[in-house]
Amino acid sequence: MEEVTEPTPHVDGPPWTIAARFAEFEEADRKRKELAQEEDLQVKVHYMTPLRKDPFFAVKTRIDPTSQLTTTKNKKNKKRKS
Repeated sequence: MEEVTEPTPHVDGPPWTIAARFAEFEEADRKRKELAQEEDLQVKVHYMTPLRKDPFFAVKTRIDPTSQLTTTKNKKNKKRKS
């Protein structure tokens, strides 16, 4: 018989923050490549179209969720027990 596995629930990672805005994709891609050199940092370029302004390319960054989990576990262990 087949084993039925229940799907794991989706867990959101840390929020993305806009690091820079550019009118041209090439400029945004250069910035993305520059920021991608940093360790434990995720970077992406997102095309955004505000309603009343000109569209732009946003370079978004966030801390890698896997590295953030290890740092939060370390912080919890450092708390003083009373």
